[in-house]
Amino acid sequence: MAKKSASELADELAGLGEEIRQRATEEARKYVALAIEEMFLGGPKVNRKQFDNRSPEDCIFEFLEEQASLQSEPTLKAALNRLDESGISDDFRAGILFACRLFADPDFDY
Repeated sequence: MAKKSASELADELAGLGEEIRQRATEEARKYVALAIEEMFLGGPKVNRKQFDNRSPEDCIFEFLEEQASLQSEPTLKAALNRLDESGISDDFRAGILFACRLFADPDFDY
């Protein structure tokens, strides 16, 4: 077995470092998306105790109301007002799910 040069070893290490970075990114995206989905969409297996027994709808409203950037953007403010009047629609929930799934997909380059 031939010994590898320092530059060959450095190239291998760089490749391993890139692979570790890629896998860590994919894993982080997967779990962030799952946490958002559980908080805002719930599901039968989600323990609401981790969200202070708040419903997914309560979590959505609380998050939207706390975001100052949403309050200062007229279009978003109008959308928030409509949600206040009519509640969280299935389309809104589908949008959250859509965003979560895109974020978790390692092949989606945002």
